[in-house]
Amino acid sequence: QVKTTLEHDLEHFRPKNSVQTWPDPVIHPHLSYSRTGGGYPSGYYWLAYELSNYAAACKTCNSSFKHIYFPVAGTRPTPPVSVANTVLPAALNRSETPFLCYPLGSIDDDPEDLITFDATMAIPVHASGPKHERAMLIIDFFGLNARDHLHMERAKMISMFGPSFENQVRGFANQADLNVI
Repeated sequence: QVKTTLEHDLEHFRPKNSVQTWPDPVIHPHLSYSRTGGGYPSGYYWLAYELSNYAAACKTCNSSFKHIYFPVAGTRPTPPVSVANTVLPAALNRSETPFLCYPLGSIDDDPEDLITFDATMAIPVHASGPKHERAMLIIDFFGLNARDHLHMERAKMISMFGPSFENQVRGFANQADLNVI
């Protein structure tokens, strides 16, 4: 039996307040990304009440990792003159090319198409190119390989489900394996 506590927040995908440059050289001295959009003092204030800018987020990921950061590969927009001129997330994704995956609908890459696992280590699906760069940034941004408890939880899942998946792949799965899966 697996016991896990996971809290979620309903948060802004694009921060409504000032966005800081990521990685911050003081907080993240071991990371080196040169093209992440820099700071954005105004933030995305005009999206504060836009429903398509809200998403469920793991409390740790949102509060400890994302909170004031939003790395992008493209150009940040000029804030709109009025809310009536608001550019919605789908259009922003095309111009900004955010590194973080937009979590709603199908207007962005599915994280499973970017990141996979080798045992408990998160690794990029693609060996090179923009999708590799995006996957590496997401892995580093959320500390997916830097948090021991994530490795321990992944190892528990592997030990619980791994043998049943392996039996299925090899064609030896019985009803008990299929029930586990």
